[in-house]
Amino acid sequence: MFITILLYLIGIVIGLYAIFHNIPFLFNVDFSDPYIGGAKLLQSLIPIVAGGFIVYICGENLFIIFKKHLLKKEAD
Repeated sequence: MFITILLYLIGIVIGLYAIFHNIPFLFNVDFSDPYIGGAKLLQSLIPIVAGGFIVYICGENLFIIFKKHLLKKEAD
């Protein structure tokens, strides 16, 4: 169980890194050429969405693990 929790925490750290590393590039997009601006927007937006998804899934699974552990402890 310790390794599972550790892997979920690493997943949260990686997801947060993906989000915070790509946010500055999202606000520096130049739309003088709309095609290049759209491509740069997607290049920054896709890792942000993927990082948010990773953080959400890992956080939800950690919550489920802790909830099951607490319910098991209360039953004993």
